[in-house]
Amino acid sequence: MISRLRRCGAVASKQVKNGHWYVRYRDLNSIQRTSSVESEKNADRLILQIDEWLAEGIDPNRAMATFKETAEAFFGEHVIPNCKRKTMRDYQSAFERYHLRRWANTPLRRITKHDVKNARKAIESTGISAKRVNNVMVPVNKMFSWAEEQGYIYENPAKGLKPLQTKQEEMRYFTPEKLNQLVEACDMHDGFYRPHLLFLGWTGLRLGELRELRFKDIEWDLGRPRIHVQRTAQDDAELAGLPKSGKKRWVGVPPHIAEVLRRQEELFKTTDDDLVFPDHNGRRLDSSNLRQRVFHRTLEKLGWREARPKPKRFPKGKGARVGRGYCPPTEPRSSETPRPQEYRLHDLRHTYAYIFLNRGQGDIYALKETMGHAQISTTMKYAHFSRDDAVRAAEALEDAWNKTEKIEHDNHNESVEGTKSTKSVG
Repeated sequence: MISRLRRCGAVASKQVKNGHWYVRYRDLNSIQRTSSVESEKNADRLILQIDEWLAEGIDPNRAMATFKETAEAFFGEHVIPNCKRKTMRDYQSAFERYHLRRWANTPLRRITKHDVKNARKAIESTGISAKRVNNVMVPVNKMFSWAEEQGYIYENPAKGLKPLQTKQEEMRYFTPEKLNQLVEACDMHDGFYRPHLLFLGWTGLRLGELRELRFKDIEWDLGRPRIHVQRTAQDDAELAGLPKSGKKRWVGVPPHIAEVLRRQEELFKTTDDDLVFPDHNGRRLDSSNLRQRVFHRTLEKLGWREARPKPKRFPKGKGARVGRGYCPPTEPRSSETPRPQEYRLHDLRHTYAYIFLNRGQGDIYALKETMGHAQISTTMKYAHFSRDDAVRAAEALEDAWNKTEKIEHDNHNESVEGTKSTKSVG
């Protein structure tokens, strides 16, 4: 048995089978839609609300969407067409690990600013760093802004929520001496990857740019090569895109790195389209292998990184699976005991900036162009590397003071000699 109520052109029907009310209506495109509610009172309210939305030109289907439905539309219409694969994976991880568990079936319009603040506090309580909390909140803030533009909600509930204050960590880098020590200690596959680490440290290329570098990108000018950086590898796929800033650039190569390029040509060049730095199997370099099996193991060998437990093939007892093996469970790290700061592969890029500013010409604007930054503000984070600037400034002030002293001394001598000559004449 089905009972029907008519309100303002919409139809609410109650089915005795499950005791739920169904509100049927036509959206802005005249397509019939159905929504279920738990009571007759809620059905009447929804009918009036739908009529208000239709009168204001708002699509009721979007206005009643849940958080999960909006997230799926956000990914399908915005993230996948417009974002890089790494960004898409980061967004997906944040939604699956934190936001969908809390709001999956919650109507999007019922989420308030207070709810967003409480959600962030709950994420903070897990013990992750403030920087990580801010990164987790970015995709949901983006989704709310997109939903506001698309008519899902009237206002972004995360708007105006200030990011958590993060502790500024000291930027890490290798001095030229430590960089050479790192390269010499890299004995994986008989030192096959030593040129890779050396080139990253002395050219400042991003890892994706190194993986996609080909011999046709090298231009030799009177024996001094320069690199035309015009592509970057897209994660571990066989696709390539523009560099991170979206612009191509030229990078000069110092003489001792030019010898590295000549050896790479002798070993791997058959055509101009061949990769300059492939892996030991001749294929495109795998970023995870270079980072974990080469870079991290070399750091552990030198004692510059805390050794991690190796995965076991056959687990005994409880544990979290990692790939084909598993690692024993560890206690979650609290916010009071932050993870110790360790070297990362990206610190080789910082190393180039340090050498450029501290032992090179020290021009921050030239560094911006060489490193491929879109904004000068990004390059300014390396300004403190130029520690010699303070020394040079002090020397310049001292020179200015000495010149002033000399001028005053000369003026004094001239005045004294003038006085003596006047007396002699008199």
